[in-house]
Amino acid sequence: MKTEQITLILAIVRERSVSKAAETLFISQPTASTMLKSLEKELGYDLFIRTKTGLILTDEGGEFIEYAKAIERSLKSISQIRQPVKRIDFKVLSLKYDFSEAAFEKLCDKYLTNDYAVSLAFQNVSSIEDEQRMIENGSGDIAVTMCRKSLYESTIRGIAKKHLETAQIGDYHLELSCNKNHPIIQNGVIAYPLIGSYPLFTSIPSSGAEPFAPQFLMKYGVVLRNGIVMDPCDTRYRLLKKSNGYLISTPVPESIKESYVFDSLPIEDSDISIFAVYRKDPLKESLIREYIKYCKLSFR
Repeated sequence: MKTEQITLILAIVRERSVSKAAETLFISQPTASTMLKSLEKELGYDLFIRTKTGLILTDEGGEFIEYAKAIERSLKSISQIRQPVKRIDFKVLSLKYDFSEAAFEKLCDKYLTNDYAVSLAFQNVSSIEDEQRMIENGSGDIAVTMCRKSLYESTIRGIAKKHLETAQIGDYHLELSCNKNHPIIQNGVIAYPLIGSYPLFTSIPSSGAEPFAPQFLMKYGVVLRNGIVMDPCDTRYRLLKKSNGYLISTPVPESIKESYVFDSLPIEDSDISIFAVYRKDPLKESLIREYIKYCKLSFR
């Protein structure tokens, strides 16, 4: 029994014809017929029965074909031993979110070994528009982005029209933080009419949701004063502590609140939806699925 005969039998099963199988293997029909007869003589039984619709396997042929498939798989594995391993490049884009970076770290922990041919990259992007544009043109594989929760359904419909996929990660709200006993927070309620009397602390656009703060406050008639604009960091919290200002941000970590003695309350109707946008790619499907899973775990 030769490997060429195994390959021929599998081709005949697919094509249900000796001549068509021979054509796919670039051999002549007489050669294929001779190879089939030789194998059947060696085995001592027929592999096929001729019907009006083509060749079908005999009972013995059905059992033989399972062994033939196993042999074919083994041959493919052997042939790949000396082939160079194809590297998969996977790039994550994100607005400045701690949880998205933590998720990327988890992905790296799994794939940065010699057992995987995966090259991983992470890039902070300054705007939602840039993220989607980069995913569309192939500059990234998956982006962590956001929108107002009330706009989530219409947003994902618009993304779907661009032939991109989405997966929801979670929701959060913006909150107002300030020094304890600040007049802005009275009896556990935000005194919105007083907000315009104090300087605002918020973040640069790369932090995602915080630039929406003025939109959420407009309905309360708030006129915002100039303030401090910078990404979350100890300097921002130290400046806030020394001032009579207030911070509009994504939820501040409890450790920061305790360390700087801040009070925080959620801003009404300021819910944000966080979701992933990605291009469908069979080669990277498992990486996309794993990264989304890690984002959900880190987001909690």
